[in-house]
Amino acid sequence: MLKFNKLKALIIPILLVSSLQTYGQNICFGKYSTHYGETFFLHADSTFKFLNGYPRNQWAKGTWRTCKDTIYFKFVPIYDTLRVYNNNNILINESFVLSCDEHPSLFKCIRTNSNLLEEDEIKIKTCVYKQDGGIFPQKLLFRKKRLYEFDDLGKPIIRNYRSVFTNAKFKSGYFYKEKCQDADNVP
Repeated sequence: MLKFNKLKALIIPILLVSSLQTYGQNICFGKYSTHYGETFFLHADSTFKFLNGYPRNQWAKGTWRTCKDTIYFKFVPIYDTLRVYNNNNILINESFVLSCDEHPSLFKCIRTNSNLLEEDEIKIKTCVYKQDGGIFPQKLLFRKKRLYEFDDLGKPIIRNYRSVFTNAKFKSGYFYKEKCQDADNVP
């Protein structure tokens, strides 16, 4: 009788811990897209990438976490280092600017006269794709391989829309498209 109670005392906590670890694992990792060009890439390592597509060509990367059936996103900016030197190769200024790509880089600029381009002008001239943390929703509802946004009152937006030009119907939200191989191969 004593051995049975010890065994029961060991098995019950193990079952509870394993059930807590599998809770929230119903998220399908992969590519989610809308009909109007926005795309989420959710990875199993709790990272994501968001692409806004044409015409703005904006993107964002960060981390995500779940709480029940809601996914919360946190923007993690990637910075480039911008160093400004004078004609004598002496460092005048060093600052961080949002990166155009997914890898931190070092930009060196030599100030030849007093009218050096401002940092924003340099980034506009060198970037086609812009990093922006305010372009994606902060939380989404996960339901049946779809991600739904929330309205201002906190209710999920689950409805059908009608196209203005073709009169075709489509559903709101992000639809599961395909599985991602790994975080490095995502465009």
